[in-house]
Amino acid sequence: MPIQLLRVALGFLAVFFAYALGRVAARLHRQDQPYSKALTWALRVSVCVLGVFWRRGFDATSIATLALAAVGLGLGLFVEQRPRHVEEIHLFRE
Repeated sequence: MPIQLLRVALGFLAVFFAYALGRVAARLHRQDQPYSKALTWALRVSVCVLGVFWRRGFDATSIATLALAAVGLGLGLFVEQRPRHVEEIHLFRE
């Protein structure tokens, strides 16, 4: 049971890191970030996903981790590419 808990924790980290990778990838496309930032996030995602797959292979936890990491990557890309409106910027400054 503790191993499954660690796999789930690594899965959550993989999803968070994939979201950050998506945001950095969008900035990399605009040439606002160096390649090293994208490489570090990609390595973090890879290590977490490999940690989930380490002993059990393809099971429900690993497939859910891959699916949610893909969703997180896409969401990070979408959020970073979406232009902010002027009203949203003023709300964060107050």
